[in-house]
Amino acid sequence: MEEQSKLTDEQLAARLRLSENLKRIRASQGLSQEALADRAGLHRTYTSQVERRIVNASLDNIVLLARALGVDVSELFANVADDSESTTERIEKKTPSSSIEKKPRHKAS
Repeated sequence: MEEQSKLTDEQLAARLRLSENLKRIRASQGLSQEALADRAGLHRTYTSQVERRIVNASLDNIVLLARALGVDVSELFANVADDSESTTERIEKKTPSSSIEKKPRHKAS
């Protein structure tokens, strides 16, 4: 497993979006992580790791998860978050501060 401190903001945001959508859709269908994993043909611990943003989910496995949930892959990356917080703010809230390396942001002129 790679260290999350080496991931870019964009990588962290993609994992967060995938995680939140997986949990939201799975919960709306009343599925446990284990039931989703069974439907997708994946191990339950892998599904848990994807939801906790620990592993870099492969495209093939994302397709399996989407199929198991009966949704298009694009729905797993849909932006359905509360607009009052930026993705970066949500990442910082959900990730221990010691695991995020702060990178300077450059504003376009």
